[in-house]
Amino acid sequence: MDEELKKEFPYEVRVKTKGFRKYRGYSDLIETFCCSATPCYFVVFPGIGYEGYFEKWYVEIKSANRQPAQQ
Repeated sequence: MDEELKKEFPYEVRVKTKGFRKYRGYSDLIETFCCSATPCYFVVFPGIGYEGYFEKWYVEIKSANRQPAQQ
C-alpha cells in the first residue's frame, strides 16, 4: 500500500456488507454524518479502486498501521 495512503488512512478495516467483506479497506475513522444523520466512516479499498462512506456499525477495525497524529 502507498505510504501516503497509510498516513492518511491509518486503520485497516473490514466492511461487513455483501460485496465488500472479502476486501481490505482503510479508514481514518473520523465520524461523518451521511444521509438521515447516520454516523459513517470513509473507507478506501485500494485493491479494487473504490472509496466511499459506510455506516459506522458496518465497519470493523482490523488494525492500525500506525498511531494517528494528534489533533
